[in-house]
Amino acid sequence: MSTKSLVLSLLDFRFDNKAGFVPLVSALEGVRADEAAWQPHANSHSIWQIVNHIVFWNENILKNLQGNTTPVNIDNSATFGDPGDPTDETAWQATVERMKEVCTNIQLTLSDWDENRFDTPYDNSASSHKLVLAELAMHDAYHIGQILYIRKLYAARANH
Repeated sequence: MSTKSLVLSLLDFRFDNKAGFVPLVSALEGVRADEAAWQPHANSHSIWQIVNHIVFWNENILKNLQGNTTPVNIDNSATFGDPGDPTDETAWQATVERMKEVCTNIQLTLSDWDENRFDTPYDNSASSHKLVLAELAMHDAYHIGQILYIRKLYAARANH
């Protein structure tokens, strides 16, 4: 399997292709604004915040893939934003659509790359594009697990 095929497969599995674990699209299926904004604990992130964080880093990587290699200088905790408004279904759905759009655009951008480009440096670091993209897939898979766990906690709370 080529590097390009492997990277595209990893990103596809984390986004919308069920292959051994729940992809992001499935993890968010049926989530309403009230569930998305709910926090299991005051110091925990909501699903909405986790999706904001995923969107932020995916958009940052997409910009790099499209040629904007200006490094991001932001405190990671700021990428989560606020927990979300449990009554604003429109804003929640817009967040989900933004996530779908950026993940799709990463896939489309990479599908136009030739094989050798995956080995080029991502930015001024020693990391290659293929390594950063593999890390992105793992990063998002980690957060998918958090989303699923929060959904289970929310359902258990609602059933008591």
